[in-house]
Amino acid sequence: MSNLAALHHDNGDFVQAERFYQRALDAKRSTLGPSHPDVAVTLRNIGRMYAQQGRGEDAERYFQEAVAMLEVTTGTESGVVAGTLANLAELYIGQGRLEDAEALLTRAVRIWEEVLDSQHPAVARALSQLALLYLEQGRLEESEELQLRSIAILERAMGPQHSDLVIARSNLALVQAAQMQREKIDSPSP
Repeated sequence: MSNLAALHHDNGDFVQAERFYQRALDAKRSTLGPSHPDVAVTLRNIGRMYAQQGRGEDAERYFQEAVAMLEVTTGTESGVVAGTLANLAELYIGQGRLEDAEALLTRAVRIWEEVLDSQHPAVARALSQLALLYLEQGRLEESEELQLRSIAILERAMGPQHSDLVIARSNLALVQAAQMQREKIDSPSP
């Protein structure tokens, strides 16, 4: 059921995706128990679907339930917790809740660095997301530093042509453009 839900989700058929996600959730709860990590992953996937639909309150509720369940079943420092925190942070960024998002992304990066490795692509993607948040807040130097770190990790881990690296370089260009704009505004005209 989860695979069918994901297929419909990826194709933008949210009505069918929701139906299959709900069936998968019910089946997992009845066979695995109400607090199994697979139940939490399905809750997270439903949250992602709701976030894509602009149903922020629903998405937040599902993400928070998934995080709470995963922290109990897999520990507070697991990779799946970090991934769900990053999903919730992305929702918060879209809602303009930048401080909440920053706290979640910072925690996700710390967890991934401990659980995976500081040079893992998941760390790089989270750093890039955090860099964009800093850009939104006008924290350009911090943003550039994180984006450069993300690029270095991705170059080593994924190779020079990987799509994640292209995205990170584009994000760096946004930061550098903002820095040039700031410099233009800050420097007096002759």
